[in-house]
Amino acid sequence: RGDLAYCYIGAYCVIEENVVAVAGTIANPSGDVSIEDYCYIGSGSVLRSCTIQRYAIVGNCSIIEENVFVGEASIVEPKSVVPAGTEIPTGQIWGGNPAKFKGNVDKFTFSDRGNEMRRMTNQIRKWYQPMYLPYSLAWLEKEALTRKREREVAEAEFSSRTQEG
Repeated sequence: RGDLAYCYIGAYCVIEENVVAVAGTIANPSGDVSIEDYCYIGSGSVLRSCTIQRYAIVGNCSIIEENVFVGEASIVEPKSVVPAGTEIPTGQIWGGNPAKFKGNVDKFTFSDRGNEMRRMTNQIRKWYQPMYLPYSLAWLEKEALTRKREREVAEAEFSSRTQEG
């Protein structure tokens, strides 16, 4: 199916498996999904036309409804449902169904969130790089075989031309 609006994913985000991002609905066709830099979206989460600011964490199996704003370095606990139109301010922890304020992110966690997310995304990038980037061993082997085959074809053509002439 095609979404009705844009889905923006910032740099160095970790979006785990089975995450669904629905951009735009019939009721709100211009509702973009915006995930800014260094965010973590847990597996099985559903995001509907929402904005998630930098360093935010959305726990596994959470549902973020339309027009929700998750502030910078905020945390949505796993299995939470954030109702439509909710605004989660910067540095707060929300959880439950429906999601409610649970507490504030402490200053140490808040100030270290950027470094923590950078470390985590770098580690995950290292784990998955060989599988998804064109520089894995399989890709290199395929390229080497392709070049070898091209050389053999070129040599065969050259030798057939020299024998004719």
